[in-house]
Amino acid sequence: MPPEDLPKLSTENRLVRGRSDVDSGQSLSQSLMVEMQLNSESKRLNETTLTKLMRQADVVLGGTAQGTVDSSKHALTDPATLVKFGSSAVLATGLTLAQGRAGLLKLSAQVGSLALAGAFAKDVYGKGEETVAIMQDTWKTPENAERNKRAIGETLGPFVVDFGIFGAGGMAGIGAGKVASRKFFGTETPSRAFRIEPESTLGLVGSKNTRIEPGAVHSESLKPGLLSREPGAIGGSSSMVARPLAKQVNVESAGFKPSDGMTATQMVRGTAENQTLMPSRGTVEIPVVEAGTRAPVLQKFPAESPIAKIMEIGSQSVGKVEVVAVRGDKIEALSGSAVSLGEGKLVTNYHVVENASDITLFDALGRPHKAHTVAFDPTPDLAIIQLRDRSSFDAFLSARFKNKEGYKAPDETSVVAVGHFDSHNSLTASPAVIPHDLRQTPLDLRFRGSVETGNSGGALFNMDAEVIGIVKSGFENGKGMASPTWHIDRVQRHGEKVAPPVAVGNAVHTSTVYSVENVAAARANVSKLFDTALEGTKPPEFFHSKVKRVDVQVPGGKSQELVLQTQLSPNTREVTVQPISFDGKPITAEVMWFGTSVPIVSSRLSLRFEPGLGKAEMKSINDPLDILPNAFNYRSEGNYLASLVPTTKLGSAGMEQAVRLH
Repeated sequence: MPPEDLPKLSTENRLVRGRSDVDSGQSLSQSLMVEMQLNSESKRLNETTLTKLMRQADVVLGGTAQGTVDSSKHALTDPATLVKFGSSAVLATGLTLAQGRAGLLKLSAQVGSLALAGAFAKDVYGKGEETVAIMQDTWKTPENAERNKRAIGETLGPFVVDFGIFGAGGMAGIGAGKVASRKFFGTETPSRAFRIEPESTLGLVGSKNTRIEPGAVHSESLKPGLLSREPGAIGGSSSMVARPLAKQVNVESAGFKPSDGMTATQMVRGTAENQTLMPSRGTVEIPVVEAGTRAPVLQKFPAESPIAKIMEIGSQSVGKVEVVAVRGDKIEALSGSAVSLGEGKLVTNYHVVENASDITLFDALGRPHKAHTVAFDPTPDLAIIQLRDRSSFDAFLSARFKNKEGYKAPDETSVVAVGHFDSHNSLTASPAVIPHDLRQTPLDLRFRGSVETGNSGGALFNMDAEVIGIVKSGFENGKGMASPTWHIDRVQRHGEKVAPPVAVGNAVHTSTVYSVENVAAARANVSKLFDTALEGTKPPEFFHSKVKRVDVQVPGGKSQELVLQTQLSPNTREVTVQPISFDGKPITAEVMWFGTSVPIVSSRLSLRFEPGLGKAEMKSINDPLDILPNAFNYRSEGNYLASLVPTTKLGSAGMEQAVRLH
């Protein structure tokens, strides 16, 4: 560039170019524009992301608010507002009426609804494109913020106001359509599959009440009588009163229509009896919890009925869970249910197994199976538990799950909650209904039916014997809630994982056999401990474990508390004792009996009665200090079993010093 083409600074401090044909005033104007552009670009480059976001929020929110206010003022004086409201109300009334009729009229109404939804979606898409373009310009050009704010107001303000006008008209039309449908057709739209009508004499909340009452009660409780009556023992109980299920359910399938006053259970039975093409296999007896009752009652059902098939699957896939949780000086015993996922895994509620020191699953034959938690998520209130012994896997068959991969709220339908109602040892069926007036969410399936203590973790079956939810709680107004099954896979993959207990091996350090000569005294001792006789039928809500606190004096004169769990196996009448907590903490594999190399967690004592209860044998493994028999102590009335003299004692290696019981 020749020297004369370089910019020169005049004596008047104006920027001019040599040999330019443009006058000085125009040159100054152009140079100022260039300088402004450079300053604007520099300002944008120096802006932080937070500044840009705050500007975006001011433009979008402030513009929308101002536009909505301006459009609302205009709508109050615009005659078109009344036309918009009236046209949407008339259209909604017609569509609602048409939905209540069968055939082409209903189909036409559904097609019209889809068309309107498509038109609305297109409008939303168009407004969205305009808004995105304005936001992009606002992000890049700060000086256009005020102009873009006005543009947002002119775009979204009228849209918000029109949406409110059309929405209000539509809601008014739907209400008018429902009233007209009941008056002219004797039914309410849109559902015609199932409807619950309340029993007026029992005060069930009406079908239009969509509010879930406060005071939810988990479907399990602390079991009274778990602990021996020693100072510091903690126990308690809670209960939930079952409320009435709907008295009448309309069914339009299989040519069956129930009569007035028919219960949900009778509806299930009647539907099956009308399936005349299926050969009859007789009847089966099922413990059923009817609406408004507090105890299961045996009822007969056709073997081909849905409820019979559901209970057949439930007996193979749903087990009873008994949990003992020890946290410091607090001991809890909880009972619930669990549903098999196959391969030794079961799903239950997290609140059932939270902080569990011992988890036992009982199958349909009353056999106990030890388990531990492997994953959980408190949000859906679900936990996955794993059976410890592979030989136990065949005790539970996997149930069939629906919506396991994703959530889909079920239509109005009848369901059956299967679990151990009120901690009963046998499975019970609670017929229920998912009505249209209970709002379903991805976290909750809500239904009307009787669930009680022990139902937590049980299965909510549909009438195809598929599990659609895991029961988690009930309410005093007769409503229950379950977690949808789609959460199960998510908990297994992404839930909080729990490390399995450390295996201690099968090494036998000590083995002691006790001579049980007075079998009657031993039998009476166990009966006192469990508050029931070994012979005969156990109470239906019988809890199979008791807990005993034993003070142990350790070297140095310090006294610490050992918690022993005594468990009764109903199918074999074998009583087992194991330590589950020491000094208020779960026992790990590293904790040894004092002065020995024997892990406390490996210790077991078993008392086995032969058939007929005429003979008995007691044997302990890895109990070098002979502490486990003290689990049979019963208040101050003495303990025959704890006073037995061992007849053989093997392998006391590792014993260095005697430790006395305090």
